[in-house]
Amino acid sequence: MNDEISVAQFLRFCNAEYGLSVQVQRIQDTRQAPQIPTALVCMGLITGAALGVESLRQLDRFLRQPAARWLLGSPRPRVASDSTVARVMGTLEEGSVRRVVGALTQGLRGRGYGKLALPDRGRTRVGAVDGSSFGTLTASVVATLGTLELLEDLEPWEKRGKELPASYRLLRRVVAQRGKGWVELLVGDALYATREFFRFCREELGCHGVVKTEEETLTLRQDADGLFDAYPRLREGIDYVEGVDAQRAVAYQLWAASGFEWEGLAYPLRIARVREEHLKGPYRGQIKTFYVLTTDLSLSARDLREVAHARWQEENNGFKALNEQAHAKHAFVRDPGAMARLVLLLFLAFALLQAYRLALEAVKEPLGLAPAWEPIAFRFLRQLLWMSLGRVQPARDG
Repeated sequence: MNDEISVAQFLRFCNAEYGLSVQVQRIQDTRQAPQIPTALVCMGLITGAALGVESLRQLDRFLRQPAARWLLGSPRPRVASDSTVARVMGTLEEGSVRRVVGALTQGLRGRGYGKLALPDRGRTRVGAVDGSSFGTLTASVVATLGTLELLEDLEPWEKRGKELPASYRLLRRVVAQRGKGWVELLVGDALYATREFFRFCREELGCHGVVKTEEETLTLRQDADGLFDAYPRLREGIDYVEGVDAQRAVAYQLWAASGFEWEGLAYPLRIARVREEHLKGPYRGQIKTFYVLTTDLSLSARDLREVAHARWQEENNGFKALNEQAHAKHAFVRDPGAMARLVLLLFLAFALLQAYRLALEAVKEPLGLAPAWEPIAFRFLRQLLWMSLGRVQPARDG
């Protein structure tokens, strides 16, 4: 990594470390004799996402610049118009897009970025599944949690109440591609607090399900409270931990126990109760309680709390950060199928940009980018990338 921070360096990084340009050549579409190569359109969109373009119209303006033409190696006066990008998104072969996203994220996981550091178990492969909206599209999304938040695949659903079936379709496709046990833990929110989810994880995915919930009517929660409220009078079988999490600025109390039976589920559950008090900020003094359920009886109380927070991390560092960077909530195109393919490419661009930012973190102090304790913000990185376009010197025509 040299001292240049630019779009050109970002693309060189993606190609040198992860073979981006070679991988994107594998994306296929159904156009007959296209004038603009599919890979060029996809690379234009990925580059635009790194710059944080807010719409296809803004992408169009970027792709008109001589710098964009030079960076992407296009002989055309304009790399591609907004209408061309929209049309190509509608003709992309979705399976080929998924395979490319899968290959690139596998490369990132291979670098160790796809493991979550748990307090007692250590580095663990943790996945998450959740529903989210992207413009005209509502879908279940599967992600790998760790050093980087890797949003990897999605499955659309049309009607309210259809998230769970879509998530099962999505997860069956993922396990068919990667095999059982591709993650050790799969975490979901309260919607996934069902016998079927825990059975599905154990028998079809080869992992343990983990659910974070605040649902008051859940019988298992009531059973757990009855046991935990007896502590310290009753200590046997209950793990109790208290402490302060300086990073999240909360004081916590944890209770955990195993052996809870859920009628109709063949696997016993371990349940943790997490009680946290905010020590500063707008929520100072407020106390929040939630529960974590899992079939993995070996997880410590501290590990269960961390996995639950990782579920929030997916929301904040995954969906929210993706939207802040690549405006994934914007309806780039009206057709949900085209939007699904476009969002998969945004997933890819965001994963690579996270890796690029992580590489810059290693050299930020010599470059004077930020103090050691303050991470490089995506907003600041976007500013540097936009500024770098003025330094691109395309060769003159003729």
